[in-house]
Amino acid sequence: MEQNEPINKAESLMQQFGMEDLHTRISSFSKGIWKKVLIISSLLHNPDLIFLDEPLSGLDANSVMIIKDILEQLVAHRKTIFYSSHIMDVVEKISNRIVLLLDGDIAPEM
Repeated sequence: MEQNEPINKAESLMQQFGMEDLHTRISSFSKGIWKKVLIISSLLHNPDLIFLDEPLSGLDANSVMIIKDILEQLVAHRKTIFYSSHIMDVVEKISNRIVLLLDGDIAPEM
């Protein structure tokens, strides 16, 4: 990996989210901006395995669309994503396998 690659990737993702001019303390961020920072930081080193727990919670509609696009790109690059969500349309759109849990156990197929 090139030395500047994580910096370039962070700048690109920040630009996608409209955060390129954000120069403030992280403690002052809203929940939505905080969530975007967490997603950006989790993708910096191009991981092959990604765990996301309700990644769309607290995001505005535009950011939700951006996250969906990013997830589709990750799937296209054959990344493995463990995605926990109650929003089934997103799960169905990006998943090739879905496991439903019922009281902490895998639900039987219906």
